Amino acid sequence: MKVKIASRQGNVKIKSMKPSFVYTFSEPDLPIEVNEEHAEKILRNKNFYISEEKSVKEFDDFDDLLKIKGIGKETLVDLKRTYNTLEDLKNALKDDKVSLRNDIVEKLRKYFNIDVSKIEPIGRT
Repeated sequence: MKVKIASRQGNVKIKSMKPSFVYTFSEPDLPIEVNEEHAEKILRNKNFYISEEKSVKEFDDFDDLLKIKGIGKETLVDLKRTYNTLEDLKNALKDDKVSLRNDIVEKLRKYFNIDVSKIEPIGRT
């Protein structure tokens, strides 16, 4: 399993003999995916942390949404019942028409890179 790790500092190289690995963090707060076993060792250093930044890869399938912390199987079933495609879900998020808990909606918007500042709250003028 892979874990996204980021460094609080830029231009940092971390290496280990056991288990053997070398990673370079070129910019602060820019996550890279590392092996879970390596992550355990890296995270002993307080300059590193687990990042929840979106990876470059777009979600190809609804099941990929399970990778988002806080989205479980029940939420996934609700989404599949309501939206035919991920594009339908993205449009509903943009139009502020998703009936889920606010924290889940915000996580989905963050992962789909939907700018919430452009969304007009419903019922408010």
